[in-house]
Amino acid sequence: MKADKSAELLEQVRQQMGDGKFSRAFATLKDLLASNPSHQEGRRLLARLLLKFGNLATAKNAFETLVKEALQRQDFQEAESLLHEYLTAGPRCVQFLEMLGAAYELKGDPLAAVFEYEKAIDILLEDPDPERPDYSQVLFRKIKQLAPSSFVANRVAARLQPPPSAQPPTSTSSEASTSGDDLSHSRAEAFFDVHQEGTVETVGRDEDDDAVAYTMVAGSDDPDADVNVNREPIARRSTGALGENVPFPPVNQRPDSQIQTHEEGDNEASEPSGFGAVPVCEPSDVGFYSEESEKAASESQTQTPAPVSSEPVGLSRSEPPPTFRVENDAKQDLYWTRVMDGGHSGTADQGLSSLGGGAERGGKDSERPKPRRQYGRAIGAWISFRLSILMRRLIATTNSLTKLGMFVCLAIVAWIVLIIGGTAALWLGLEQKPSETFQRLIDVAPTKTLEDWKNNGYILLMGFGATPSLDPMQTGYDRWLSAATEWNAGCLDRSAKSRSLVRSSPNAQKPADWFKTPDPSAQFVAEGAQVKETLDPQGSSVSRYRQWLNLPFEDWGFSRLSSPDCEQILAAHRLYLAEGFAQSLGAGLDRLETDLTAWRKVLAQAKTLSSKVMAIDGINDDVAVMSGLLIRPAIDNKITQRMIRLARPLDPEERSLRWPMQNEFALSVKRMEVRVRPHSDTDSSMAVLVGKMPLPKQRTLNTYALYYDALIKAAGLSHAYTPKLYEFSNTPARSWLDYGLNPIDNLIVADPVQDWQALNGAIVETDARLRLAGLQARFRAPSSDSLISRLAQAGPSFFDPFTELPMLVNGTRGTLYSVGMDRKDDGGDPTFDVSVPFLQ
Repeated sequence: MKADKSAELLEQVRQQMGDGKFSRAFATLKDLLASNPSHQEGRRLLARLLLKFGNLATAKNAFETLVKEALQRQDFQEAESLLHEYLTAGPRCVQFLEMLGAAYELKGDPLAAVFEYEKAIDILLEDPDPERPDYSQVLFRKIKQLAPSSFVANRVAARLQPPPSAQPPTSTSSEASTSGDDLSHSRAEAFFDVHQEGTVETVGRDEDDDAVAYTMVAGSDDPDADVNVNREPIARRSTGALGENVPFPPVNQRPDSQIQTHEEGDNEASEPSGFGAVPVCEPSDVGFYSEESEKAASESQTQTPAPVSSEPVGLSRSEPPPTFRVENDAKQDLYWTRVMDGGHSGTADQGLSSLGGGAERGGKDSERPKPRRQYGRAIGAWISFRLSILMRRLIATTNSLTKLGMFVCLAIVAWIVLIIGGTAALWLGLEQKPSETFQRLIDVAPTKTLEDWKNNGYILLMGFGATPSLDPMQTGYDRWLSAATEWNAGCLDRSAKSRSLVRSSPNAQKPADWFKTPDPSAQFVAEGAQVKETLDPQGSSVSRYRQWLNLPFEDWGFSRLSSPDCEQILAAHRLYLAEGFAQSLGAGLDRLETDLTAWRKVLAQAKTLSSKVMAIDGINDDVAVMSGLLIRPAIDNKITQRMIRLARPLDPEERSLRWPMQNEFALSVKRMEVRVRPHSDTDSSMAVLVGKMPLPKQRTLNTYALYYDALIKAAGLSHAYTPKLYEFSNTPARSWLDYGLNPIDNLIVADPVQDWQALNGAIVETDARLRLAGLQARFRAPSSDSLISRLAQAGPSFFDPFTELPMLVNGTRGTLYSVGMDRKDDGGDPTFDVSVPFLQ
């Protein structure tokens, strides 16, 4: 139960000290030590409170006693902690610095001890001890014993070097130094000496006594006396906090020969002497505790209280209790009043005299003037204190935020470096050697049948846009020889909803619109002459187009980044047809046959995608003119037969995309170096950063080779699945992993991806238009068979190329139609189906 009560009281003390209620904590500590005088933690807290209250002499003695006991137990860590705690408040206490050095010696750390002795010497040089003028020499001898040849010894020796005019020391001082040296040598051992015998007797004070007198009574004969009384002297506090007896071990016992008693009328107060009988070291950094309850208690003592007596713990009941005079209590109250009210000595002395006189008159009531409280100064001090706390907190918060910001920035930089390094290592590990498929595709190239560039229509198409004063063949050849640095989109319009693969300017849009009418040849006659004067007033474009029709054609654009200007060529092609039909129907039919034959040759011989799609658009224009003529009510039978001969389905070579696919792969290989080269003026910062890293270029090209190899194989099969580029090279990106597997296409710039399914559908759609035109021509001949029978009799060559079934008929609309690229029957709707009108 005693241990439980001690633990409970100790917890209350800690809570009260944490709440700033130091007076209550002191009272609770009194109860704790009354029940358990040897409670180590309680005694330490009491020493700390004494230091807080400003009871400097008692606090120093308390700390000194605790240090000695810790050294006796060889608990050097506890001793160092206690010494550091006091030295934090009073860093210039030479005695405690010496004790700390001695503790380090006992601990086995002479170097630390030397440094503490050096600190003590520095303080003594600034503020010598008048009672021990040779104190610094004694400490220096200790340094010489511990580290005779160290830099610390040399440094201290230089400081202690007397000036040239100094007189040599006398023999008396030498002897004193020697005796002081002997005393200091034995001091470390004396730290362990805590006397275990004798009792303390608290003697009643006379009227003029100022402090408690401690008398050592050695060898007491009283069998009832407590043998541990030496560990339990009386530490008295002021009224309200220090007015009762609290046990605490004696600090420095003295022999009987040194016992002094205070005579009556002695006005000098005595404090317990410190270690080595030196003056008390008052801390310089202690803020004394001041509380309103303390002040109230002090004011309540203006009337002389009745004599108070208490029985010290540890004494036998037979001994008379110690007596404390009222005058002593009043003086102690005045001491606390001076501490808490800023030390108004005049008021304190006046009160002291008043209380002294009252005590002499037999304890009669006496009045003491109350200390005047300066509210303005108190408020200013309180505001200054609060502002200083606020400033410290702001500075601490700023420092914390600054450190946090620096940490976050460093963490971000570290993560960026880590991510970049890991990504570079990943891409370096992904790099491959040229695969077998890559080598097989890159080694394939078409053979040339035309050797003379002056006799090749492809060269003329390359220079078709040259000014009228220049030779288009020479210009085209120069362009073909020059190595293009950037890829030209050429004739491609990759819009999925666009029916035309060739991009048209506003000037060339008018002829293109003619072919969307039901009978384009009629528009030629009505508007051809006017459009020709606008687009080709000198007739140079039509003249060059006519020259091209008479030349052999071979596509030399394989593995070339440049391509012909399809827009100008198709505009001249449309003007050429319009000019012929504007002259006469026969001239128009001749030009139509020549033009269709030339474009079918280009479609069959095309090695590049630009030539292929340009030929598709040219054939679609010719088929539109043929369909428009075949819906006229009156037309010569010879024209019908001529149309049947021209409207024949495409052969496999004309439908093949094998060489355009092969060419696109070769262009991908050629464009690789240009794509990965960083361009800081046009590319994003991410693309520039990625471009400077080790990219898996060959791995990307190997995936391209697999993709185009699968495309070429699927192009030779009807209704085969068209593979997607993502299945091979993870582009366009669909997840974050794709960016790491293919950084070239997903982070820098993607290689132009052709919609091969749409391109193949456009070729099949052109084939369907040719077949529908052939059926239109055949249906003009009179027959007794039904329309369905005549569709079946036309044969598989005129079946729907999308379904390999006979073409469909919408009798209500009077149209023949194919299901188109969506392979859905929409009833002949020209928006979704490929349809043409026919005469029933």
